[in-house]
Amino acid sequence: MNEMRLGESNTLFWGLAAILGLAATWLPGLLLPGSTPETKFLMVTGLFFVIGAFLGSLDPRAVWRWGLGTILLLPIIDYANLLQSDKLPKITFSFSGFLAQLTDKGPDYFMLAVPALIGAYLGAFFSRPPLATR
Repeated sequence: MNEMRLGESNTLFWGLAAILGLAATWLPGLLLPGSTPETKFLMVTGLFFVIGAFLGSLDPRAVWRWGLGTILLLPIIDYANLLQSDKLPKITFSFSGFLAQLTDKGPDYFMLAVPALIGAYLGAFFSRPPLATR
């Protein structure tokens, strides 16, 4: 029914989801520099919902991908920021350090993926034609 044909790729959508997810985490800090953490959290959550709905309506096949795609770059960027921070002694890249960072921040990433998943499913649902016209 909705099978992908050979040569059909979703690389553009995965990249778009990752870049939009990264932008959604940086945008509140740029637009609202003096706001409270609660305000920033609500704005980030709303942006992830809107991004999920946008991507779900653009490509309604297997919409679970857009919830995961939006948080794809976040662990990598967080680990790169950890390596460059002055708070910690200088450390080098290690896979075990990356896994430790991932398990520490994993629930945060999951909480950002939930609104994107809900938005993606709603976007896919509302982008389909009504039953009478199918």
